[in-house]
Amino acid sequence: MNELLTLGYWFNSRPAPFGNFGQTLLIAAIVVFLIGSLISWRFYKRQMPVYHKVWQSLFSFCIANVIVALFWAFFDYQMIPILMSKIWYLLWLIEALIWFIMILIRIKKIPQRKQELTKQQEFNKYIPK
Repeated sequence: MNELLTLGYWFNSRPAPFGNFGQTLLIAAIVVFLIGSLISWRFYKRQMPVYHKVWQSLFSFCIANVIVALFWAFFDYQMIPILMSKIWYLLWLIEALIWFIMILIRIKKIPQRKQELTKQQEFNKYIPK
């Protein structure tokens, strides 16, 4: 556990492969992101105007992270030294957290979006066609 706090662990140009636990964790992440992408794609196709952008963002988030996780699994399997460095996993985690926080901010704005949509529908009711 102490090695996680050293720069040599994160920036090692010839790191050791992840091992069984790391591979299992990476495969679990791929499965979770695939399931998330399938669920978000299903809801994205329903064309609900208020939630459409949220589902679209979640779908993009899941698909992009599946692709990145597959690349990391490939690099670890092929033992490509510089691309197996642990700093890439840390950067991936930071990217995923920032992207997920942006999605949560978008979810937080849904009540405001509903109110705007209701006002727009109320306004359009009195406009002749």
